[in-house]
Amino acid sequence: MSTLKTTIMKSAMQPAMCDWFKRYREKRKISQEQMAMKFMMSVRSYSDLEHGISFPSGVTFARFLLMLTKEEQKEMLEDIRKEIEKVR
Repeated sequence: MSTLKTTIMKSAMQPAMCDWFKRYREKRKISQEQMAMKFMMSVRSYSDLEHGISFPSGVTFARFLLMLTKEEQKEMLEDIRKEIEKVR
């Protein structure tokens, strides 16, 4: 995939992903510090994920998927799919 297409796809996915990171954390009453520990990253790096400043690595994304219930996984991937379809 070209760099431009990758950038467009990331931009489309990012709002849904930011929302999911934040909703997961708030629903379970987990602090940003606790989430950062789960992902083995700094609190600043985690905060940047929630605020759309940075994009999760493949490893972080995979870890997050494994933290979700099966139903949440389906919902999240559907949300991301909807955003990607908007830019196709």
